Amino acid sequence: MKKSSIVARNLTYTVFEGSGERNILNHIDCEIESSTLTTVTGPSGSGKTTFMYALAGLLNISEGEVLYSDNSIYKLKQNDRDLFRLENISFIYQHLNLFGFMNVEENITLNYTLRKKKITPEISQKIDWYLELMKLGKIRKKEIQSLSGGEKQRIAIIRAFISKAEFIFADEPTGNLDYKNSLLFMECLKDIMKENHSTVILVTHNKEINDYGDQKITLMDGNII
Repeated sequence: MKKSSIVARNLTYTVFEGSGERNILNHIDCEIESSTLTTVTGPSGSGKTTFMYALAGLLNISEGEVLYSDNSIYKLKQNDRDLFRLENISFIYQHLNLFGFMNVEENITLNYTLRKKKITPEISQKIDWYLELMKLGKIRKKEIQSLSGGEKQRIAIIRAFISKAEFIFADEPTGNLDYKNSLLFMECLKDIMKENHSTVILVTHNKEINDYGDQKITLMDGNII
């Protein structure tokens, strides 16, 4: 059995509605296995994105804990939690969060810029290797605005993985792609996962994308079903 990288215990997130309360996440227990792709599905409003944000330590949860290799992320001070994310977690969003005033290479290496880390020759070679793997070729100095939607999405994958983050969270990353580019995205994602031994949690409403999951979680009304 594979080792669990992330463990959620009694994970609860409550919001106030009028004079009452509602649990967006309702006492969830789950384990995310190391070096696997875990897909999270469910109808709109089921708590998928909230679940992802809670696992990543981005919320002030109401109850419970989230453990990374037995270390509780919610017991960390806010600054330490932010630093943990910067060092260990990368995100891929549906709307990408790529910066138009930066070229491809600058977007890819943004995490290194934020951490004031040097781009070594090894990292530079890895960028070229990823670009070839993604069927993007020699576009390092191209402006982001000149790329297609599918090309931008693959740049977002490279940016997430180039920092060597152990954990990748992806929120509806194929939501703006057509069928062909969605499958290409997932094949590229799986290829880089194998290379980096990363643990990926991917939120999707798409059945074909869900089928790629090594582990599948379905949410309904804030509960795993």
